[in-house]
Amino acid sequence: MTSAAVTAPAEFSEHTSQSDPLELSVVAGQSLSHVFSAAGDPTPTYSVGWFYQDDADAAADDPTYTPDTQLPDHTTLSADGTLSGTPEFATTYDFTVVADNGSGTSTEYVEVNVEAAAAYGVEVYTTDKGKIDDDTTTSWIIDPDGHISTEVDTVVEQDPDGSTWAVGTITDGGTPTIHQGGTLVVAGGLVDQYGNEVDEADGTFVEPTVTSDYASDVVKADDDLGGTDVTFPHASTHHLTVSADAFSTAFPVEVVPNAATVAAITPTATTATGELAFTGSETTRALPWALGLLMAGLGVTGLRIARRRTQR
Repeated sequence: MTSAAVTAPAEFSEHTSQSDPLELSVVAGQSLSHVFSAAGDPTPTYSVGWFYQDDADAAADDPTYTPDTQLPDHTTLSADGTLSGTPEFATTYDFTVVADNGSGTSTEYVEVNVEAAAAYGVEVYTTDKGKIDDDTTTSWIIDPDGHISTEVDTVVEQDPDGSTWAVGTITDGGTPTIHQGGTLVVAGGLVDQYGNEVDEADGTFVEPTVTSDYASDVVKADDDLGGTDVTFPHASTHHLTVSADAFSTAFPVEVVPNAATVAAITPTATTATGELAFTGSETTRALPWALGLLMAGLGVTGLRIARRRTQR
């Protein structure tokens, strides 16, 4: 008489749930490694599963959206249950790990919190205040090293509730440009080397200051939009500097004359200053933080193109 092989379904020892997941944390740029282990005979293999059912439902219409897209960037889960990699984008990632050995499956709910690294510099975001409500809006992102990218956001849809959505494209290069007498709204804050927002140790937002090399430029806080307004009475190339703590980022602004050629004004040593004002909730503080409010008239909560599907 032949005895049947003894099997045992896969089972995690941790009994996690959506409301009480296994919590892991790592700092952006540091190595993440965790081994998931479930009992069972035969030995289970592991895969990534959906954390939320509505994401699973959405994936049915989007073949590029797979459970693996829930993992922290630059990480993978191997078939033997090893989660490893070096994430750079600071946010909270929710996913499940499914153990399967053919005799049964077991699911572990996981939450990985990737925290920002140490402050590296100031990232700046600026746009023409007079064109915020236009169907197409041009803005500029200035990295801590002074590199500039140009973002163009175009309105594509308006919901029945009045909300309007825009599609944005970002291209390398460009210079903030505005007509004489116009106003740029400038916002920014401390970021780590990967572009993640960095707060003070107590969690408060670091409010930068804005200065201009033209004493005639009018610099003042914008309490409505959040940020600093800079108005340029004279046409020429101006230079703004945004500073926070021991860091600062400088960039040029081309002020275009409205009519006949305007003689260049020689910069003076005197600088005008204004404080950046932050108003908003955590949901609007994905970079750029204060400038997320600039598109309030369009109902857009953030102007930067998402680097990955938004995490819950």
